[in-house]
Amino acid sequence: KKVWKECYRVLKPGGMVVAFADPRRYHHLASDLESVGFITYPMLCWIYPDGFPKGANLAKAIDKEIVRPNPTEEFRDYLRSALSKSGLSARAVEKKLGIAGMFSHYLGSSQPQYPSPSVWKKLKEILPLDDRYDSLIEFSRNHDHKDQTMSMSESYPYLKDGVGAYQAQTELGKKYQNFRYGAASLKPELTPIYVGQKPVSGKFSKNFLKHKTGAVNIKDSRYPGQVFIDANLQTNELSEVEKSYFSKIDAPSFLYRSKSVRKEKDSFNHHPSIKPIELMQRIIRLFSTEESLILDPFCGSGTTVLASALNGVRCIGIEKEKEYADIARSRLEKLEQPYRGLCA
Repeated sequence: KKVWKECYRVLKPGGMVVAFADPRRYHHLASDLESVGFITYPMLCWIYPDGFPKGANLAKAIDKEIVRPNPTEEFRDYLRSALSKSGLSARAVEKKLGIAGMFSHYLGSSQPQYPSPSVWKKLKEILPLDDRYDSLIEFSRNHDHKDQTMSMSESYPYLKDGVGAYQAQTELGKKYQNFRYGAASLKPELTPIYVGQKPVSGKFSKNFLKHKTGAVNIKDSRYPGQVFIDANLQTNELSEVEKSYFSKIDAPSFLYRSKSVRKEKDSFNHHPSIKPIELMQRIIRLFSTEESLILDPFCGSGTTVLASALNGVRCIGIEKEKEYADIARSRLEKLEQPYRGLCA
């Protein structure tokens, strides 16, 4: 809220705020912005096809619960005793093993599990331990299906034949083979964008003549819509009518191509959430005039600043992380004059 209060303070009357949000937390962002005085406009929406789901495999989790053995109290006592006799702390042993925070799983009841065979082999040398639990550790490994990042085909079986690498082993697991759980089980394809306005001072027309704020530019398409759509969606299973609709330059939805963003990220721009320049140019064209001065208080690798300059609009970017600020400067230095002179 402190940042939004400052944004509200420095904005001219009628000035707009555009803020990208997490779909799960948009309501918090909107509430915070309203609480400092902004008037909420209908949200914008950025849709893209290349998000990746991160839900956990329910069948795998069920199989673990049913099949995989948990450490017995006898095993825990044995390990505690060996640790005590060694004179080492659990943290010291973890450091020798090259692991962190795992002893709580070996010794406690919160997410209990046996050490892996490779860890067990090292533990036997450090503490030392005998061979009495070797067979149990090996059995546990054979039933310990580690959660790994799922392939797209495993997450969404209809994309390819089959259901991915993991196949359920228990009857109950097989029943829920294609189920996932967790807040990110659905493929992310949407980013909500908050749009708000600082109240105008008096009559709108007089406020605009004085501050040049608050108007929406509809020049590029007869009436821009609220949805920005990645042009790569055209490669999916769309009907001819849909393809025709999405290919029209004056369609309500704006199309951009994100391949250049991925290429740039692979080369030198490692910012985790690079926005397409075309997307930011579109937003800037909607809500600014040639007299505008844009502020991006979280400018990251500088996409908003770059897009503003290419649009012929002045922009100030603020970024506290030096590595991202350096990337932003590097991108801006490649601009030709007079564009570069519009940025700070």
